[in-house]
Amino acid sequence: MDTKDATRNRMRQIRRAEFESHDEGTAALRFLRPPEVLVKKLPKDASIGFYRSRTTEAPTIRYAEFFHERGHKLALPWAAHARDGITFREWKDPFDEDELEKDPFGGVQPTSDAAEMIPDVIFVPGLGFTANCDRIGRGGGHYDRWLAKNRDTIAIGMAWDAQVVESLPLDEHDQHLDFVVTPTKIYERG
Repeated sequence: MDTKDATRNRMRQIRRAEFESHDEGTAALRFLRPPEVLVKKLPKDASIGFYRSRTTEAPTIRYAEFFHERGHKLALPWAAHARDGITFREWKDPFDEDELEKDPFGGVQPTSDAAEMIPDVIFVPGLGFTANCDRIGRGGGHYDRWLAKNRDTIAIGMAWDAQVVESLPLDEHDQHLDFVVTPTKIYERG
């Protein structure tokens, strides 16, 4: 099996190729709304944490809008510095960018005065996933550390179909997810 760094590089290439294989309109339709079977598995009044997707990542914005319109409280990761761990802070409106500021990773996050919260459910980015809901991220360990402290939170990976592979090189600190959602399938741990 590859080392983690080699696997990350390979998975970045796979994710980019999968993303680029769709025209922009088709890619946007892939994650238009969460599958109903997944929605039914989540607590009705769950607070839900999202990530703001980068260019080739599975997009989360339509899922955030879907849950916001159904009255769920939303959150995004927040960090003071890139070396710090993440927390989640309230994201009041996914239709309004004004409440967001630059984050230390080159994206956006809630402002520092937004309420800190521990979501009941979080959607997690990653480079690679398995059908048993294993995950390899970009290497910072932010989500693994957060999930290790918050094991009651339901963790859902979002991925393009090509990102689901047979196996990944995992370490003891790597946290498993409860579900992985792709444009064509839902994988559930166990």
